[in-house]
Amino acid sequence: MLDHLWAGLELIMDPFTLLLILVAAFYGLFMGAVPGLTATMATVLLIPFTMFLEPMQAIAMIITLSALAIYSGDLPGALLKIPGTPASAAYVDDTYFLAKKGHATGILGLGLVSSAIGGVIGVLALMIMAPALAGLARNFTTYEYFWIAVLGVSASVFITRGNQIKGGISLLLGVGLSTIGLDIVSGYPRFTFGADSLLSGLNFIVVMVGVFGLAEVLNQARLRKIAQSPIPVSTKGILRRGWSLSLKMRGELLKGSVIGVGIGALPGAGSDVAAWVAYGTGKAGIQRSKRPDLELEKIDLRPYTSASASNNSSLGTTLVPAMVLGIPGDSITAILLGVLITQGLLPGPQLFHTQGDLVAGIYWVVLIANILMLFCGVLAIKAFSKVLSIPRAAMMAIIVAFCLIGAYASNNDTFDIGVMIIAGAIGLAMQRSGYPMAPLVLGLVLGPIIERNFMASLQKSESLLPFVTRPVSVLLIVMLIAIAVGPHLYGWIKSRISPVHKKHAQNVTV
Repeated sequence: MLDHLWAGLELIMDPFTLLLILVAAFYGLFMGAVPGLTATMATVLLIPFTMFLEPMQAIAMIITLSALAIYSGDLPGALLKIPGTPASAAYVDDTYFLAKKGHATGILGLGLVSSAIGGVIGVLALMIMAPALAGLARNFTTYEYFWIAVLGVSASVFITRGNQIKGGISLLLGVGLSTIGLDIVSGYPRFTFGADSLLSGLNFIVVMVGVFGLAEVLNQARLRKIAQSPIPVSTKGILRRGWSLSLKMRGELLKGSVIGVGIGALPGAGSDVAAWVAYGTGKAGIQRSKRPDLELEKIDLRPYTSASASNNSSLGTTLVPAMVLGIPGDSITAILLGVLITQGLLPGPQLFHTQGDLVAGIYWVVLIANILMLFCGVLAIKAFSKVLSIPRAAMMAIIVAFCLIGAYASNNDTFDIGVMIIAGAIGLAMQRSGYPMAPLVLGLVLGPIIERNFMASLQKSESLLPFVTRPVSVLLIVMLIAIAVGPHLYGWIKSRISPVHKKHAQNVTV
């Protein structure tokens, strides 16, 4: 282990790799700070450039930009009341109110420090959980990998906020798109409509650029959002103020980090789910314990501290199911899996055995990204108002240009530009109709894994019995049923118990 850690550090200490990490840090801060330009979009726009990099360099850039984009999404929320990322939407009302009251320096400093500390805790959890799970998963066969992939795509639907039927349709669309190209077993063309460019299937990069990048630009143009003037903020003493408040909130900071670690390890969840759960538990803690010393303008800081810590602590553990089981933790790690595959690296327990230095390098990248956040975050706060001075029309035009370049550069084929435009139109239609994007991404990534392991299993046994008789397969099936039925069963039990409680309360009153 120590040998791999040292070798991983040597990979990261390459001067060009460090330069790329620094570039990705500022790029992530910029994309997260501009409303509408999310961490996912930042990752998608970067994908075409990763094809010309070494695997460690590509992974380092994606991890760094996602960590810093998640933090900088707090800036427009606090100063404009426009959350930059879904994760920062949980506490936007609190931070904007406090910023208007003149506490912008304190609230942004607290968010910066708690995000960095939460991220470091997430790294430690990643280093402990990933190798342990990889050791267990090393004995898995194609049957287990089939059910793990099914569990991953199913979880993305069951935890979808809102209409789960729409989440299922989005998932099926992603799985359907993954079947385009040559059949895995027979080599017969499927859904190519005579187009030779589709024989190798849909290019993952092109679809992601269209669905996330172009669709978001079209959506922003449709909404015609106009940013209001930001609240001025001073960066003088911001870290000192942030450390001071973090020490007072150390209990909530630790609790939020633990919540982020746990939720980040769940396939399909991610930082936005972690933020909402942590914020909710922080609110519940207020009802049990009133602490005036932890308040600003009668706004308790504990929910915000817990949520901002969980944002970044979840980023480390989202990599656990992605690296060990090949199941993306969220849309960003789904894209990261696509990059790994295009680089010739297959996620799974064998990655720890054959690419131990690379895995150790990932640990170092997540750690460096969160330390870098402390220093770059201060610069981001200072430069935020200048970023907002860029006309929105010019910003969107630049993004469209990147989308076109990225789609063409993936295969040097103009056909891919057409695919990207169609994917963008589909993505816009899904956004307008309330269909989530994460299941589509997971379906596109995990669809081939499901098909490949299913066909390989059938070729080995020519029977379906091993799918439901092997011990680990049975355990995974039980987990799948629990995830699907659990929320509905809980709701039914709660509905049955509530009338009893009400009746009992009435009797006591009488």
